[in-house]
Amino acid sequence: MLSVVFLHTIYSFTVRTDFFLTKSWFIFEPLAVLSRSSLVLFFMISGYLVVHKNRTVKDNLKTTINRIVIPFFFFSIFASLFHLFKNGKSLMNSFNPSYIFEDVMKFPDNWLWFLGVMLFLYLLNPLWQELFNSDKKRTSAQYITVFFFVFTITAVLLKFLTHTLTFFNSYTTWIGYVCCYLYGALAQKKWGLHKSNVLSVILFMTGIILGVTGDYFSILNQKNGTPLAFAGYFTDNIALPPLLIALGLFNFFIHFENWKDPNNLIFKYINIIIGFFAGLSYGIYLIHQFIVLTLYDMCGWSVDSAHTNIYIFFFIVYAITLFGAAAITFFISRIPKLRMIIGNS
Repeated sequence: MLSVVFLHTIYSFTVRTDFFLTKSWFIFEPLAVLSRSSLVLFFMISGYLVVHKNRTVKDNLKTTINRIVIPFFFFSIFASLFHLFKNGKSLMNSFNPSYIFEDVMKFPDNWLWFLGVMLFLYLLNPLWQELFNSDKKRTSAQYITVFFFVFTITAVLLKFLTHTLTFFNSYTTWIGYVCCYLYGALAQKKWGLHKSNVLSVILFMTGIILGVTGDYFSILNQKNGTPLAFAGYFTDNIALPPLLIALGLFNFFIHFENWKDPNNLIFKYINIIIGFFAGLSYGIYLIHQFIVLTLYDMCGWSVDSAHTNIYIFFFIVYAITLFGAAAITFFISRIPKLRMIIGNS
């Protein structure tokens, strides 16, 4: 959640050639690389929390509609209306159903694409549950998860190596994230990577180093007028760097015993704060983009025209976006019927 907000508020600053190799770039670049792992982490956490619930097919379908379908259609329509308003068009004169549903018809390539991925993963939950419902299937589950990891890594590499071969389109994007969802389920069953903080740190640091190095050479070549053909690989959500970072972070925190120590007051209060924001995270995912668009596009906020230090500027933008989205989500969640739009039944 924190990284996703960074991705949409500050990330674009780090890829600008005019800020390349400045002090600010060295500060923000590692955070930018880290933020690209946020969506991979989202799907790992979802698999960790969802697959083991063993819902019936009927219950799973009901949950999918409430959790995915209703928010997807509501925010697709709201986004279309929002863009009409942002562009200064009269809703009465410009309203037409084909425009309003334009985002829906691009499913799942629009800005709500992660809901499109979740739709397929949720619909297949009965299959995933069958795979993880017995210790006898441990080896099968591990091999299948490894297969999807290999497929995802290979498919993304081939996409950028060949520039023509791609396995992912509007209706197959979700397949690239199956490995993340299944790994979350593996971890919940304690069938994942060995419990080792050292391994987690190695995975995390390797991902950060690969990501920063890739960005360095990509922007350097772009600045010199010789764009790197492989440059887009390093900003892909399911390239090797974000996968390694997400695996490292995910394994570290699920095995970090101090989080579970009731006698440690510091971690107790950290858990309370994390628990509070975790309950709002889904709504924050859905709402924060509108705040970003309001600040940057409608209010004209820009780091280039800011009358303050860039660090203060980005802190203010980040804080307004995060806490604004959290406040709106909290308000919506307290209204029984309205909270359906953020996936709360």
